[in-house]
Amino acid sequence: MKTLQVFDVSYNRLSGGIPSCLDNITFWNKSSRSVAYWKTYITKLVLQHRNIFIEEDVQSIIAAEALPLFIKNRFYTFQGNPLLMMTSIDLSSNQLTCSIPSEIGELSQLLFLNLSDNSLIGSIPISFRNLRSMESLDLSHNKLRGKIPSELVGLTSLSIFSVAYNYLFGRIPFENQFSTFTSQYYEGNPEFCGDPLPRKCSTANQSEPKEKEGIRMIDHPFFFYAFVTVSYALGFWAFFGILIIKKNWRHKYNRVVDGYIESLFELLSKYR
Repeated sequence: MKTLQVFDVSYNRLSGGIPSCLDNITFWNKSSRSVAYWKTYITKLVLQHRNIFIEEDVQSIIAAEALPLFIKNRFYTFQGNPLLMMTSIDLSSNQLTCSIPSEIGELSQLLFLNLSDNSLIGSIPISFRNLRSMESLDLSHNKLRGKIPSELVGLTSLSIFSVAYNYLFGRIPFENQFSTFTSQYYEGNPEFCGDPLPRKCSTANQSEPKEKEGIRMIDHPFFFYAFVTVSYALGFWAFFGILIIKKNWRHKYNRVVDGYIESLFELLSKYR
């Protein structure tokens, strides 16, 4: 699918991770062709199927095609020459997990990327700084952690950027285009600080998420069961290790056990 422009599989039940081979699609990466190239390409396809040589027919076909897309939080319909330049990936509202492949950052000609409403983990790839044509980037409603890479302020074409309802923390970049984004694009991340939020950043704000992360790890059930198992094993071998080493302790232990056994037999004999 070297010439794929729009890939929309939103609102399905897709699971697993996002394929890392998306950067193989020519139209989305740095080797993309110009509008003139794609007009010529479409003309050749029309000529092959119709055996005609009328440029006006090609233009009418291009003008007749219309594509509705949900981007920038609303539906738009693209038609004519703008449709030739349209590049979009929409994987929203699925059940995708794992981290975001760094290879997506190679899609420098991509205009719209929507990965919202999934269960994606990990951090925002620093390779996203290469998405120079990106106009709308929606990563909201996932399980992303870490900070927003400061390098993203170089994406001067961004008009929509949402990371709401994740587990991100730290200072929000507020340079270039990022100074135009309102607090709604960052809500649901209680560890965020700085403009446009009312919460100011401090040294405590920067270190707090790591401390809380450590507490969350300790509270994990795995650590509880591991602690109980290790404690039991150490106590067991410490006790019997002393009995093996100390001969007089071993004799005392045997006498105590024998005494309990005799008492048990006497008690049972009374109820016969």
